[in-house]
Amino acid sequence: MTDTTDIKALREAATKYTKSLEAHIKTPLDPDLVRDMDSAFWELTDLIGNNELSIVINLLDQLEAERQRADHNKVMQLAAEDVSASALRDWSSEGIKLHAANEEIKRLKAAIEAAGGGVDE
Repeated sequence: MTDTTDIKALREAATKYTKSLEAHIKTPLDPDLVRDMDSAFWELTDLIGNNELSIVINLLDQLEAERQRADHNKVMQLAAEDVSASALRDWSSEGIKLHAANEEIKRLKAAIEAAGGGVDE
């Protein structure tokens, strides 16, 4: 099977061929551009050889691995957001309970003071 360095070489050769083809199309009668395009074509053809299926399978494997990494990263992000949301809910809930307790302390303090007793801070 073709390895990743072969894929890199294939990408470079394909880019070289594409650029030489575009140059040839713009100036079809330039013999140097025709030679460049032919050279790039044969370089790409030599790299491909009879390995079309292996190359396609390797590229599909790479795409699948990238998709799995992206899925994993998304799951981890959602888990982190869920943990953060849960912690925020807990913190908010505790804050509300604390606020209610503070309000109850203030109410009791006011009731004691109103009844004539002093409350030390």
